[in-house]
Amino acid sequence: MNAVSVNANDMKWQASESYSAGAEQKVLSIGGSIAPRTILLKLPSGWSMDAHSHIHTELHYVLEGEYESKG
Repeated sequence: MNAVSVNANDMKWQASESYSAGAEQKVLSIGGSIAPRTILLKLPSGWSMDAHSHIHTELHYVLEGEYESKG
């Protein structure tokens, strides 16, 4: 596998179609059959999402602000 380097500062924030209104993303890696999709996600203050489930694992790293899951 070849290493790929991405400078997220060179990328523009885009509206995220995978999340409800207000979410913006930078796609770092599209992923594939065994590799996960990797994104930076920016959410406005007070943003929320209805309960849902996943067939794959998600990892969240909060860089600024607060995050609440399952109440």
